[in-house]
Amino acid sequence: MVSAHTPRPFAVQPVPAASALLALLLGATLVLAAPGARAQAVAVPVLTVGGASAAAGFEFEGTLEPQQQSVIAAQVPGVLRLLAVKAGDRVKAGQLLARIDERELAAGLAAGDAGVAQAQAALVQARQAAQRTRELRAQGFVSAAALDTAQAQLDAAEAALAAAQAGRQQAAVARGFSTVTAPFDGVVRATHAEAGELAAPGKPLLTLYAPGRLRASVMLPLSRAEAARAAREVQVLLPDGRALVPARRTELPGADAASQTVEWRLDLASAAPADALLPGQPV
Repeated sequence: MVSAHTPRPFAVQPVPAASALLALLLGATLVLAAPGARAQAVAVPVLTVGGASAAAGFEFEGTLEPQQQSVIAAQVPGVLRLLAVKAGDRVKAGQLLARIDERELAAGLAAGDAGVAQAQAALVQARQAAQRTRELRAQGFVSAAALDTAQAQLDAAEAALAAAQAGRQQAAVARGFSTVTAPFDGVVRATHAEAGELAAPGKPLLTLYAPGRLRASVMLPLSRAEAARAAREVQVLLPDGRALVPARRTELPGADAASQTVEWRLDLASAAPADALLPGQPV
């Protein structure tokens, strides 16, 4: 007997949202656990969030300058006969830098020698006269006033010799100033005179500085002075990107009334790469 099979109608029932989510999770579980599938670990980045204080900083423009620098000036008058160095030269302590014409100074020294010799001769004569006067006074041939006069002449001769010796020493020192030497090891930063010029006491001849000891000079606004004093760390940022911690920090007393700034000097350590740093560089 053949009977015909008639399909039965079906109805779609709505699925709640929670049931749908559960079905998706079960389906995903079945797919991951399917036979032959390889489970792979998934790396999940983890970020730990915590509390911390945010530090604020600020920068100011400064300039490198030497810690030790001297303007070498003439101490005696005369024509500058020789300038033995130029800007950029390295010199040693005691090395010849310049020479001033010393002929006039040599003449003064010779005059001082002559004055000393004359004073010595006068002193010898005064001593002899005083000695004879004492002997005559002891014999009663001269008065006490004559002896006093002889003693006064001896005292004057001794004083004249001391003055002549002091003048001769002064002339010798002046002649020594005609030769200008380096007071310390350094680099000639600039020259301020040329050979043939007339030198006078106080006239600058050259500027010398010690290259291994530099500092950063910064004009700090007064409005930021307190914040700068309270800073936990101060660094000097060099033109090549390096940052150096200063060996010493000095705030000069007083402020500039016009710019309302105070000068800070940040000394760099002696081990700083001095060959790559030059006075005048911005930092």
